[in-house]
Amino acid sequence: MAVSITKQSITLAFFALLERKPYKKITVSDVTNEAGVNRMTFYYHFKDIDDLVIKKVEETVLDICKKATLSGDYSSAYLDAFLTAERNKELVKKIVPEFDMHRLISFLSPLARKIAEHSVELRVGTQISSEMKKTVVHSVGCCMVGTFVEWLSSDMKEDPRKLVEGQIQFLNAALLAVSNK
Repeated sequence: MAVSITKQSITLAFFALLERKPYKKITVSDVTNEAGVNRMTFYYHFKDIDDLVIKKVEETVLDICKKATLSGDYSSAYLDAFLTAERNKELVKKIVPEFDMHRLISFLSPLARKIAEHSVELRVGTQISSEMKKTVVHSVGCCMVGTFVEWLSSDMKEDPRKLVEGQIQFLNAALLAVSNK
């Protein structure tokens, strides 16, 4: 239990610093001083500052996935990802320009794939071949991740509800098209 409390205090210290300093100006020493822990404690939990951020993103995505699994509503998970970023907009805006987008995409892709798989199964079930399902799931998942990353990169100006609604309409149209073949 103490390990997770320490890890959480280190993470909270980083985000407190992020409110006062640019992302790339925050050092491990800054974080350890803010958290009141030594450097070895930091390195026990994280490789570096980027690793701390990556693990927080991963934790957030996993939480969203867990909620979706419990509720069975994966479409709401997609919206939840947008709304979570929007709630933390100022912090996200400080991190995104400095963050490795390839790593972010690798964390978002499994969530998008799960949402797409669930949606495809609900809407078409056995009406299309398993190969066509894989193609649709891949295409929709890529589209979802691309939309999210583009939204982050464009300063999160668009209403996430409209974006998700558009994605759902796209998915429905795609599924209608492939199920009518």
